[in-house]
Amino acid sequence: MGCGNTARRVHYLLEPGWCPFPALVAAVSGPDGILEGVQRTWLHPKHPAKAPVAQPRKALGRVHGHAVRFGAPGCDGTTLLVGEGIETVLSLVAAVPALPAAAALSAGSLAAVVPPPGTARLLIAADRDAAGRRAAAGLEARAMAQGITAVVLVPAHGDFNDDLAALGPRALAARLAPLLGPGA
Repeated sequence: MGCGNTARRVHYLLEPGWCPFPALVAAVSGPDGILEGVQRTWLHPKHPAKAPVAQPRKALGRVHGHAVRFGAPGCDGTTLLVGEGIETVLSLVAAVPALPAAAALSAGSLAAVVPPPGTARLLIAADRDAAGRRAAAGLEARAMAQGITAVVLVPAHGDFNDDLAALGPRALAARLAPLLGPGA
């Protein structure tokens, strides 16, 4: 059976008024790497945007304070990049791919993220709105109280996804280089 037949068959199984959308599905884990939940984001099938549905994002399981992880922090002395959302973190990873990163799923969750053991330096990607800045400041204060060096990165535009779209990965990496420190 070809792809066209499969798509038609799936369409017939859906209730009237429903239509299929592609989705981004991401595992959410704690600082120990154990799966705690799942984040699902419905995507627009023709445009680089979320799907035009009432709730394009939905988290299942225990996600508060946990994150979607990209790469794995190594031994002691590790730098971890953490940001408010998957799009923000993936935009920074596109510009600086060597950094292990973690995406909290909301401003509140960013403020509650627990860095993995051995994290010595935390790069916190704040969104440019009040909630994002409050969350980043809260995580920065908590990290520093635990002896972790923390640096808050602030985008030129609304978030780092906007910066990546406006600047491109090479220019974004150059803009961030002085803030990232050695080895980033």
